[in-house]
Amino acid sequence: PTDISPFWTLGEQDAIVFLGCTPPKMRYFSYTPYVFTNPPLKRDLLFASLDDALNLMEINTTGSGNPFSHTTLLILTADVLTNARVRQAFSRANLNQAAMNTLVLPSKLVTLGENFLTSSVLSLLGREAVCEDTAVCQDFFNSTWAAYRIRASTSIAKKLYDTPEKRKRGSGHSEREYYNDTLTRLVNAVQKKFTDQGMKLTFKQQMQAVPLDGRECIKEKTECLGDCPDAAYMSVQTEFSFGAADSKDVFVVVGLNHARTGKAVYSNFALSTYDGITDDKYGDSAKQYLPQSPEMNSFFAYKVARQCQEDRYCLTVPVDKVSSEDQVRFIARAYLDPKTLTGPDYDELLMSYVLHFEP
Repeated sequence: PTDISPFWTLGEQDAIVFLGCTPPKMRYFSYTPYVFTNPPLKRDLLFASLDDALNLMEINTTGSGNPFSHTTLLILTADVLTNARVRQAFSRANLNQAAMNTLVLPSKLVTLGENFLTSSVLSLLGREAVCEDTAVCQDFFNSTWAAYRIRASTSIAKKLYDTPEKRKRGSGHSEREYYNDTLTRLVNAVQKKFTDQGMKLTFKQQMQAVPLDGRECIKEKTECLGDCPDAAYMSVQTEFSFGAADSKDVFVVVGLNHARTGKAVYSNFALSTYDGITDDKYGDSAKQYLPQSPEMNSFFAYKVARQCQEDRYCLTVPVDKVSSEDQVRFIARAYLDPKTLTGPDYDELLMSYVLHFEP
């Protein structure tokens, strides 16, 4: 039903159960359990992940290893015995155990119960990115599947899960070791091309890590902004104004395509209050600055401006979306190191630069 809230409380032996179809073929999808508030912090938003994301490289489906467009069962519960009972019930309904997934709700991190005033407010959210066929994906997003909220009898035995240990970041392969010098050359080439055209460099800064961790946010009672354990978040700390609609200012984001280096299944950069560019759109944007360098296949140099004219590697920022008074920040994300099945290690990522040129 459309009137059911995506936010709920859950008892120690209760479960949220989703039976449905996984997304069509795309670069990334996952399901993650969140706590929005913990009592007595009802007015303080946490929006913090509770455990690792169940992503496309791990999910069980009826597809025998194919994660896309197949039936799956998700069971979110804090109780070992409840999980077993739900699995048994769906097995009797002829669903293969190989299509079932358990997401553990760590009872030591939240307050479980039915009362909204005295219990944690929880949710289970999905993420999808870079669909192969837009029309097929739109049909998927317009579809609905069954979700069940199962209440356990107070008379049955319980056995709560221990808090699961999260997967460790870091594969031992660092982009910084192999690509740092080349990135420096590319940044210098971008700077030279624009200054040779009479533009003035007014800002140049490398992005920094923004290491959001749900469990740390819960511990510190701070907002986690819907962190995804599969992601590495990066940003420049300076905010910018794009000026009037006729502004000739140009920003250039210069960096490494983390998907090309094998550090992520997909990556992007974006403006904090507007749109962004995913790595499948980077193309040959770096080659126009160092055309003789074969390493440019792994890099990008993408313009962001009010006026892009016919530049295919430029993101237009319209004034009706980002006003002349708005302050925006450049951010970036890298999702899912395929070697560790979790977010890339920040110390192994070579982070992008943002350059600002004015006439």
